[in-house]
Amino acid sequence: PLAKSPKLDAASLEFQNSEAMAEYRRGDFSEALRLVNRMLDAQPQRSVLWQFKGECLFRLQRFDEALTSFRQLQTVGGPQAEEAFLWVSLCHHNAGRTREAKSVLEQFISQGDEKVDPELFSKAKAALGKLQSVGKAR
Repeated sequence: PLAKSPKLDAASLEFQNSEAMAEYRRGDFSEALRLVNRMLDAQPQRSVLWQFKGECLFRLQRFDEALTSFRQLQTVGGPQAEEAFLWVSLCHHNAGRTREAKSVLEQFISQGDEKVDPELFSKAKAALGKLQSVGKAR
């Protein structure tokens, strides 16, 4: 989750102390979502806000809306965008679209480990392995 992201810029660190984050930590994801939507109205280019919105929606099990937020994160870019593909895959999986979830991971992996962050490459391979084992268990 966002709270554990090691690549936070100064504005993102400031966000960690926001009211929206406090509501998220309390487990009030609906209120956190309401607050982050207000922030996005004022600052639609802040990647940390798109990630946070996606995570709130994900926690509320609104996977298609979360997917839209993570796709917007990818469009906006920024340090949080690097891992957005993992969230996209997870949204597909939790929405019952395992084939799409696998495709997102396979597409990332197909870039090769020399072209992407090695840690993300490992995470993608591990996630794909889990999805493949879930598919075999069904």
